Amino acid sequence: MARKLLSRFAVSLLLFPMWLELKAGEPFTLVIDAGHGGKDPGASGKGFIEKDQTLALAIAIQKECISKGLRTYLTRRDDRFVPLQNRVANLQKEDIFISIHFNASHSKTAEGFEIFTKRNPSPDAKQLQDKLHKNIVNLNSEYGIPDRGKKSADFY
Repeated sequence: MARKLLSRFAVSLLLFPMWLELKAGEPFTLVIDAGHGGKDPGASGKGFIEKDQTLALAIAIQKECISKGLRTYLTRRDDRFVPLQNRVANLQKEDIFISIHFNASHSKTAEGFEIFTKRNPSPDAKQLQDKLHKNIVNLNSEYGIPDRGKKSADFY
């Protein structure tokens, strides 16, 4: 079940440019953050270590986006720890930042999918959040993954 879910989720995220109808010449860089890394393994279980899965998926998303002519940047390309403030330090206002995580918890209040924007997002960022949320929630519903909603936060 876990491998089936991960592979289905990965395939769906690879369709990321199509979900958003993104095309070459977009006026932003898509910053792809592979969650965790190095000394921070993230969640583990059922043969998976989160930091490895997030990196593999981030690289695959970048390759797909480059094939569509989109500008991309990976916050890490190998198994190293990069503090959050370094991952977001050079973001421009128009950039899109996605951070990939496969969260796990024994607490029912801490499990599930959530999607963030920075506080007071631009209309474009809010529209992106809405589209991603809708598509991922639809996928997750097939596997009973709870929806923790759309949120905003100050990252640094």
